[in-house]
Amino acid sequence: MNKIYFFLLTALLASSSAYAEWRLKNADSNVYYVSTKNVTTSELNYFNTLTGNIDEKGQLNIKINLESVETEVPIRNERVKSMLFEVLSYPKAVITASIDPKKLTELDVGSTYIDTIGFKLNLHGVTQELSTTVKVLKHADGDLLVTPMTPILLNSTLFGFEKGIERLRKIARLESISPTVPVTFNLTFVPQP
Repeated sequence: MNKIYFFLLTALLASSSAYAEWRLKNADSNVYYVSTKNVTTSELNYFNTLTGNIDEKGQLNIKINLESVETEVPIRNERVKSMLFEVLSYPKAVITASIDPKKLTELDVGSTYIDTIGFKLNLHGVTQELSTTVKVLKHADGDLLVTPMTPILLNSTLFGFEKGIERLRKIARLESISPTVPVTFNLTFVPQP
């Protein structure tokens, strides 16, 4: 009889922790985007501060602190924050999605799986539904690395950035700034007890 109780208790504990929460590890995560000016000059930009998690039901939530944008030029950082992102009014970009938690927990160490996920991006007060194909790799320590198979081509006009782009173009005396922005990322998630 004790063996049956032990088995049931073990099964209960295993099922309750099977779909644990995952926390985004900022130090090992990056979101990059490429801006293109005057048709042929492209520059890599990124964000320093990301937070997020995947809960036990597979709900993904990531917040990108737009104040942490890094363009490698201090004055351009300030202009992008104030003129484009308007961080006083829109301090964060928020990504939400639903992921199958079973796929995460059943992934073997060193193995990968590829999945196409739909997600919502709330940016500059506008929410758009997008999708991307990602590769998920499980490290020996149990961390998950999530990367896109291809860059996401983000049309900035969908988020109302036309005026901000024009302000930046004028103040920098540029001929043009492309409204299409390739975005890529490396996201590391750490399992939580």
